[in-house]
Amino acid sequence: MKLHQLAVQLYTVRDFVRQPTELAATLRKIREIAARVERTEIRDLSQVFNTARVEALELDNLLETAEATALSAQARTESRGAHSREDYPDRDDENWLAHSLFNTETRTVGKRAVNFAPKQVKAFQPKARTY
Repeated sequence: MKLHQLAVQLYTVRDFVRQPTELAATLRKIREIAARVERTEIRDLSQVFNTARVEALELDNLLETAEATALSAQARTESRGAHSREDYPDRDDENWLAHSLFNTETRTVGKRAVNFAPKQVKAFQPKARTY
């Protein structure tokens, strides 16, 4: 049930045209689901072939990914490529030619500049393997 609810919320984030009210509602719903998952109890405490434990870990990872995706979509105040926002219809290279970074400790989104400098890797001469 929780996984289905999460999938429904992520569907809004991946919409072609994002709307600020839907992004805020999606983020709120993802956090509600996360709060319910925190109270979930796994009754099977075995260490071997514990599928309930594996599913719980997967759900934790999915929730963190969902929150990072929703927060990043909300923070990016521009339209770029397939990521379009109704309230910010234009590209904003001055502020958003960057990678979005999600901080798991503070639950915030930052950014890092895109490095366009060419990288050169020197070729190495092939040689026989020695053991």
